[in-house]
Amino acid sequence: MGFWLAIGHMLAFADRSKIAGLLPLIRHDIPMSDAVAGAMLGTIFTLGYVIGLVALAVLPPRFSNNATWRILVGVGLGAAASLATGFVRSLTELILVRAVLGFGQALFIPAALTLLADASVVLPLRTRQMARFLAAASLGRGAGLLLVAAAVAALQWFVAAGAPWRWVFAVTTVPNLILLAVLWHARERSVAAPTVEAGTSIIPPTGVKFAYLLLATAPFVLIQGFVGWLPTLLHERGLTIPTAATVAGVQAIVAGAGGQLTGGTLMRRLGTGFHIAPLVVVAAVILASGFIGVGVAADGIAGTVAAFVVAYYLLAIALFGAIFGWQQLLSADGAMSGNGTLMGTVTFVGVGLGPILTGAIAGHLHNLGAALAATATTCAIWSILTWAAMLMLYRRRAEPRATL
Repeated sequence: MGFWLAIGHMLAFADRSKIAGLLPLIRHDIPMSDAVAGAMLGTIFTLGYVIGLVALAVLPPRFSNNATWRILVGVGLGAAASLATGFVRSLTELILVRAVLGFGQALFIPAALTLLADASVVLPLRTRQMARFLAAASLGRGAGLLLVAAAVAALQWFVAAGAPWRWVFAVTTVPNLILLAVLWHARERSVAAPTVEAGTSIIPPTGVKFAYLLLATAPFVLIQGFVGWLPTLLHERGLTIPTAATVAGVQAIVAGAGGQLTGGTLMRRLGTGFHIAPLVVVAAVILASGFIGVGVAADGIAGTVAAFVVAYYLLAIALFGAIFGWQQLLSADGAMSGNGTLMGTVTFVGVGLGPILTGAIAGHLHNLGAALAATATTCAIWSILTWAAMLMLYRRRAEPRATL
């Protein structure tokens, strides 16, 4: 089941991310400002995601805690939203289908993450399972952009009419439908309840967990603003739309997936101490912000791409650290709701704020590169401040204890 959940995560991020590579073509058919485009990349999706989490909160536990039900419905809604996007004719319709996509992923991702964490309690197995699941997101983000590049290049004669982006959304529905059939066939397979080892989690006070959530938003805000606007930035610096999407896609596959797997290796080697994951997050965000600045300031496109690859790699490490560290703070019976809280928070703040913040700054400065550098600097400062607050609260109030 872990393999198919990773495939589902890959497809979810392909569905979520391919709009970034298609945005110039979509704006040709459906005009929108930079701020609205930024909202389309993240904020609208986020609203749907949060609505999905709220809907789960009011449903009876037999539905909201049923991981199989959530996964199947989530994948089904994602497939429907992907198909419908190819037929939208107005900004209102585009907003609606993006929100539905977010709603579906709110059902799928926290449930899948909880299944993996619960089924692999031993540290080496848990880190490997989670690293593969999270690396699949980077593969999906890259695959979505590469598919965009291939479609536009193959249908170059049709670009003037704005049609290729519609075909991309329609065609990418097929893998989701195949996955839905596989998951439906495997729905009766149950995951054995794991034997939880003492000492594998630390349950801190609520204030410390809240501070950790704030820290976890930093890499998500930055990577969403970075990834969402990267194809547009590369296009502004001279690359064609297919080439910009290809570069961004390869970067996501190589640097993103590589960073997630490296994050898993780091956590296996460094252990499960409470301070380790937050320290990895902060260090990686600060370093990534520096490399984004280097890429923005670079004279040639080669220097820009090289610096951005390193930044993406570091941000992927930070993302893994943020999600893995959160699993250590959850009790066994609170894992489903806890992961819903994490994914809802980072999605609402990260996915919702990152692209639109960068777009708004770009609209003010009339310089997308400077806007991205400003977002990176803000996230680095935010990570330092929230990390310091978390440590202060932990030292004052937290008492580590093993779960049963």
